[in-house]
Amino acid sequence: MANLKKLFPEFYQENINKNYFTDKADNIIILDTNYLLEVIKSPTIVSKQYVEAIEKVKKNIYIPYLVALEFNFNKSTRKKIKIYEIDNYKSNIITNIKKVKEKIEDIPFINSDNKEAFTKEILALTKTYSEDIQSLIDTTIQSMVTNEQEELYSRLITIIENSIGDPYTQKWIESIEEEGKTRFEGKIPPGFDDTTKDNSEDSVRRYGGLSYHKKFGDLLIWKDIIEFSKKSIKQGKKVIFVTDDGKSKSKKDLLYKVRHLTVGPNIYLMNELQKEAQKELYIIDNLRFIQLVNNLSDKQVNELKININNQYKNNKHFYGGSMLNKELNYLVHTSSMNEEEKANFLDKINHNLLSRDELDSIYEFLITQHPDKKRESYIEKENTYDNLDDLEVTSQEYIEDDKNSEKDNRNSKFNKKMNRKFYFFDDDLTNSD
Repeated sequence: MANLKKLFPEFYQENINKNYFTDKADNIIILDTNYLLEVIKSPTIVSKQYVEAIEKVKKNIYIPYLVALEFNFNKSTRKKIKIYEIDNYKSNIITNIKKVKEKIEDIPFINSDNKEAFTKEILALTKTYSEDIQSLIDTTIQSMVTNEQEELYSRLITIIENSIGDPYTQKWIESIEEEGKTRFEGKIPPGFDDTTKDNSEDSVRRYGGLSYHKKFGDLLIWKDIIEFSKKSIKQGKKVIFVTDDGKSKSKKDLLYKVRHLTVGPNIYLMNELQKEAQKELYIIDNLRFIQLVNNLSDKQVNELKININNQYKNNKHFYGGSMLNKELNYLVHTSSMNEEEKANFLDKINHNLLSRDELDSIYEFLITQHPDKKRESYIEKENTYDNLDDLEVTSQEYIEDDKNSEKDNRNSKFNKKMNRKFYFFDDDLTNSD
């Protein structure tokens, strides 16, 4: 008779532990695009942990070619996001100082003879502290954010530059995509949750004479992992895929989930890797990887989460509350999503459950479409909407300009652009924090 564990080895894998990441264990560690981008977009205190973790395991790291390609396509936007956040912070400070000046000039209980001298003296003090504050902000940001972030980015590139997989051939891509059509029809992972990416106007990525459909991006990466695992000289039996891609409640093609509980990697993927490469598959999220490799306590991990969440809250304020919700509601109602997808997205909008990555995706749209928008142009509207900022979603024109004959045309372009961002391969909208 057959042995139970040999027949079904995937069901009897040990739980992952920190010993799997040592040089002695000699396992394969795969990094996803979202891990690399976190080094750029996270607060520096978090980015340090990301970089330190991969420095410790760099001998065992493998980065699929498509992961590296998507990282390069998206890294500049992530850097711009940080710049815009800093500029917005400074703009808010300056705006509040202007409000102080206005209040000083409105003083009602000093007679006109003394008012001019008083306001002149106090405004001079205001000017001094305003300049001191701006100087302090610039100096602090330069040393603690800009310079430190650039140093971390340089360290990241140095660590990973020789760990990238070989480029694909177009013939290989086409064969995987052909297989993907059958897999997606049968709900075989990974990637069948990404079929909506095919609805976007830039659903095909082209680079270096190659092209691929973004909806098959996850599958291409998975096949890359299998091929590398088969050829690898690593003696370890484990392939550890580090990604935040499976955290979204709506994404079920990577991880097996029961209600709100994640059981583990999709059993089909575990079985496929076992059959093809005789390796055990583990999938862990970014922070769990950092915790195991850097030997962090639960308390330290929670502190990292707090830093991430604080930045997320600041970003959320920056994107603008009710105004953004109105824009998103409009977008969803006019999009090509099916009714279930619309309902799920509207529920997230109305309950303020948008993830940081979903907001980042919107932010990318704002940066590319409205680089010339200035906060000053929205000052008069702040009483109507919640603190509209320089990159607020295309102002109120798409919502309120009912009498303008060009509205439909603008909305159509806006909808296409936003759909493009909503279904972008780089996990922009598939992660939840």
